[in-house]
Amino acid sequence: MRTSATGRCEAERAGQAGFTLVEILVALAIVAILAGGVALTLPDPARTAQQATAQALHAQAASAARHARSEAQPWAWQVDADGGRLLVAADGRWQAAGKPLSSSGLAVGGPEIDGVRRPPGSAIVFAAVPPIFAVDLQGDGRRWRIAGQPNGRVTLEQLP
Repeated sequence: MRTSATGRCEAERAGQAGFTLVEILVALAIVAILAGGVALTLPDPARTAQQATAQALHAQAASAARHARSEAQPWAWQVDADGGRLLVAADGRWQAAGKPLSSSGLAVGGPEIDGVRRPPGSAIVFAAVPPIFAVDLQGDGRRWRIAGQPNGRVTLEQLP
């Protein structure tokens, strides 16, 4: 017969079974341990957002390269601390093409174009001869490099 701190359990007298306090505490401890394990396996939202931003900036640069090849006219990609933007040559001037892209959460270094370090915000021009360039991105201890290759491809790599 079960007893509680105040005497006999009323549930047993009525023929009802229940859980003891120890059983309930053990179940809660198991649930807490499982919840902690799940929380540790979830990806960090800030890191995921930074990875997505790096991929979006890469896609934007690759888009400038594709447009320049397919349209046989210069396109440019400009990236700085505020983000990236595509530019197209029209009437002898650079004009924005599409929406600018935010570089939220990432520090953007000045581009290196054909071996020369340029200040942030310098435009990388894609024309008949593809530019060889590198733009470094950094955020929360992770680093990426968007690079233009001699064959015209634009790559994204995560740096150690």
